[in-house]
Amino acid sequence: MTDTTPPLSAPTAFQPADGSGYHRVLLKLSGETFGGGKVGVDATIVRGIAEQLAEVAAKGTQIAVVMGGGNFFRGAELSQAGMDRTKADY
Repeated sequence: MTDTTPPLSAPTAFQPADGSGYHRVLLKLSGETFGGGKVGVDATIVRGIAEQLAEVAAKGTQIAVVMGGGNFFRGAELSQAGMDRTKADY
């Protein structure tokens, strides 16, 4: 049996039909990204991110976005409100 697995140091890129880049990407953004340096959500920041994602998606790249919730919930704050700290941090 021949091992066809690329070495760990070799980048693995899946090219879409148009050759523009990756076929699928997973983008993990901190929840604080959406706040523009403040607590909560800044609509201008969200719009800018959405426009950039739409531009990439229009080229055929599938995008999955994982958003953190740090700008909405903090374990320390939730534990003060009575939630178990080990659960509040998740």
